Amino acid sequence: MKKAALFGSFARGKQKPDSDIDILVKFKDRENKTILDLVGLELELVDVLNRKVDVLTYNSLHPLLKDYILKEQVVFYEEA
Repeated sequence: MKKAALFGSFARGKQKPDSDIDILVKFKDRENKTILDLVGLELELVDVLNRKVDVLTYNSLHPLLKDYILKEQVVFYEEA
């Protein structure tokens, strides 16, 4: 993984007890990840965090939402 960030209510500090955790990920160029890999990552995070998690890739962001999401993102991992 090259980069990971929170976005959504947790990034804004506005989460509620039933809020999901929205995570953006960017993989290294040589990592060929499939949709099944993303679902697997999501399921692992649900088990660890005991909360619904949505994982999106930077490349999959909808063009109309991309700027908004990138402005509010809180990066918690970035490869040097």
